[in-house]
Amino acid sequence: MKPRHFTSIKTKIFVSYGFIILILIILASNLYYFTAYHAFLENYTTSSKQLSKIVSQQIDNHIQIVNDLQKKILESNDIRDYIFEGANQGDPAEDRAFQRMIYMITGYDMAFYHMNILDLEDNILIPFGARYDSFSYELTPEIKRTVVDPATALRGSRMIIAPGKGSLYKVDPDVATLSFVRSFPRYSDSLSDPKGIIEFQIDLRSIDQIIHDVLLSYDNKAESVYIYDENQDLVYPEQLSGTLKDFYIGLDTSVETNYKNPETGESELITSYHSPNTGFTVLIVTPETSLLSDKMFFRNIGLLIAFVSLLLLITITYRLADGISLPIIKLKDSISKLQLDTISQESQYQPKSNLNELELLSNAYNHMQLRLKESLDDIVQARTLSIHSQIMALQAQMDSHFLYNTLTIISIIAEENDDMQASEMCLKLTRMLRYITEDYSMTTTFCGELEHARNYTDLMSIRFGDKIHFEYHSDPALDKLPIPRLIIQPLIENCVKYSRSDDHTLHVTIDSFIEDDFWFTRISDNGPGFTEESEHSIYQKIQKLDNESEYPQITINGMGVANIYLRLKLFYDNYFIFRIEHPEQGASILIGGKMNYEEN
Repeated sequence: MKPRHFTSIKTKIFVSYGFIILILIILASNLYYFTAYHAFLENYTTSSKQLSKIVSQQIDNHIQIVNDLQKKILESNDIRDYIFEGANQGDPAEDRAFQRMIYMITGYDMAFYHMNILDLEDNILIPFGARYDSFSYELTPEIKRTVVDPATALRGSRMIIAPGKGSLYKVDPDVATLSFVRSFPRYSDSLSDPKGIIEFQIDLRSIDQIIHDVLLSYDNKAESVYIYDENQDLVYPEQLSGTLKDFYIGLDTSVETNYKNPETGESELITSYHSPNTGFTVLIVTPETSLLSDKMFFRNIGLLIAFVSLLLLITITYRLADGISLPIIKLKDSISKLQLDTISQESQYQPKSNLNELELLSNAYNHMQLRLKESLDDIVQARTLSIHSQIMALQAQMDSHFLYNTLTIISIIAEENDDMQASEMCLKLTRMLRYITEDYSMTTTFCGELEHARNYTDLMSIRFGDKIHFEYHSDPALDKLPIPRLIIQPLIENCVKYSRSDDHTLHVTIDSFIEDDFWFTRISDNGPGFTEESEHSIYQKIQKLDNESEYPQITINGMGVANIYLRLKLFYDNYFIFRIEHPEQGASILIGGKMNYEEN
């Protein structure tokens, strides 16, 4: 009796239940890796958010201490008397008494780096901390604009100035400081106008120490901390490249996602906290490489589970593979010998296997042969149609030469009949047609483009007579400059099309010049000018072109304004000019590009 075999691959896999279990183990190992690592990332993100809040609170506490000291100093009438009366007397005893009063309030371990007090009435500056001698003060327009005027406008409320954004007096220009400023009146209980300015300078090194202590105590993996104020000015650190500064300040950290550093290209985990007290935003940045060791740990555990599962998988599937591999190899040999021109009923494959799935595969293969035969016939027919279309296109191209020859014959006849104006129009029209259709290059020279434009304006002058006037101004240095083809004449054509009227003479000026290593051409007229709708439509088309990742195919046909903008952008990258201007009368468009950009 013929031994009974399983007739389904699915049945054999079902019997080999151990294989299924191992597959589940592999899935479980991958699930462990992703869930464990992502849980770690989630916990770390939560911890980093809390840490940014702690850093912000520690800085707030430090600033609050400075704020309280500043208020205590201003509450002393003796100190106010010295500021407005004793400081300008030059009495050493008075100076020492003032310093003792300050030390009694602040202590010898001052919470700030340096203090400046300015008497706005006598322009006397009283420094304390890194320097002690008072002196006559010159209030410059810059200091008045950045410090004095904003502080007096707040009338006693505090103002925090980021490093490098303004200060009454810098003792050491090399020390980066954060200024804490407020104005005050002559008497503590007075509501009169401010008569003085007090400034506390906080050394950024103290901010750095606060950040270092917090990060160290929480063992955080963060490498960078950035702080900026509500005016989007960088507070900490002192220096940061413009690219990174704009990148971090412009981040929307309310969305939980990784960001890519624009300089290093490395992914970073960024969390933030905004302080309502100071208006500071604290960013904590953790590069992905800092988390790499934890990621490698979870990945290695997952790989270990998968590797063990793979060994067991090979052992179990070995016996199964031996039973199904031979029919598949024979089917492969049949496929490798298949020739499209020999497909027939005789080339059909007949499997010798008792597996249902292999029979289905063989039937599908045989059906595929018949479909390939049908597809081959369709491709041959489509290719024939394509060749026919190309022949028709060549014939259409030949018709353009017939048009040129016809115009030439008309021009000769006009000359023989002494109609020089008709002859000239035919000649210029022929030149325009050849410029547009015969040369398929997308570039030309500046003088070639202007010559094409002059042919067009000469035709328009003949057509409209005294009702239209064209004026050219061009720098001879532009003659040999390579530029995109057909970017000037279409703009002149728009002037004629939209600005000409029988009620007045249309004046069109074409002015070409060089400025700051750029060439420019301004086409202007004395017509009605752009309407808001037309200008808005043009900019909408330009914006759409800028947002498209793939540009449409550029052809010479359809020279719209947006088409000219796109070809300038493709030719000059971002080194080009396209601007709609609004003169007192009429309309004006300015285009241009960088000189010698194509060569560079």
